[in-house]
Amino acid sequence: MNVTPEGYALITHMLKQMAKKVCSGRIIFVLEGGYSIRGIRECGLRVLQELVDLPTLSPKKIRQMTPEKPGSVPELKKAMDRHRIFWPAIP
Repeated sequence: MNVTPEGYALITHMLKQMAKKVCSGRIIFVLEGGYSIRGIRECGLRVLQELVDLPTLSPKKIRQMTPEKPGSVPELKKAMDRHRIFWPAIP
């Protein structure tokens, strides 16, 4: 999928925000295999940093990387529509 370390940080940031809204901030992550050692090291570090509140992205960078209306991105809209039946908190 070619997700960058910044992308992993952003996804983690967004998931933490959603967890605060819907489940008192509780969240769990599972590391799976099959990726390059370098990718696991770099992306895993960014995930862990976000989880322990050592953000690696500036607020400006987060705004640049996040669509104003996620539903306007066809891929995100499709994913949101599919998951909304399980998680009604998805806008």
